[in-house]
Amino acid sequence: MSAPTPPNNPSRTQTVHREQVYQAIVTLHESGRVATRDRLSDVIEITPEKLDEHLRMLKDARRIRPIERGVFVPIYEFPPPRAMSLTVLPNGYAKVDLGDVVFDLTPEEARTFGMMMHGYAAAHTEIQSYREMRGIVADQDARNREMVSSTKDVIRNIERLAMNLVSGGHANANANLLIEARRRANGKKPPHLQKRTEG
Repeated sequence: MSAPTPPNNPSRTQTVHREQVYQAIVTLHESGRVATRDRLSDVIEITPEKLDEHLRMLKDARRIRPIERGVFVPIYEFPPPRAMSLTVLPNGYAKVDLGDVVFDLTPEEARTFGMMMHGYAAAHTEIQSYREMRGIVADQDARNREMVSSTKDVIRNIERLAMNLVSGGHANANANLLIEARRRANGKKPPHLQKRTEG
């Protein structure tokens, strides 16, 4: 008697396929090739609809990011940063503490190590500058939006004032016409004609 076939687990199948999609993106990226949607469809035997679903879920999980439409790169997961310190000893050695690891560097090793880390220091400076610039741009955008809002309020107030002036002008004109009509109905002449007649 044959063993019973284990039931299908759809969530397990989706997880395996999602990991395959992620690993395919990592492999293409690390080999210098572009991980496009079409290329992933060729590498993995999966329908375009299912591939789009996995790409969306990987993107929501912050495991990949699109660099342009239909092109993806992996987001590598690193462990939390460890505590580190550098102490220069009186004898010239440099003691480096990195988490639970401690090692000593000779002055020449320390200089070489510092030269090797120069690129990381420059990258750190660029990242900090970018963050500061992004903050400045965000503040300026907020000021611009506030200025636009204030300008719109001023324009609305001017338009409202203009409408009131126009409405008031029409009201004065209508009142003058009504007074003139009453004078004519009573057989009276306008004031400027009365003065000319009296003269």
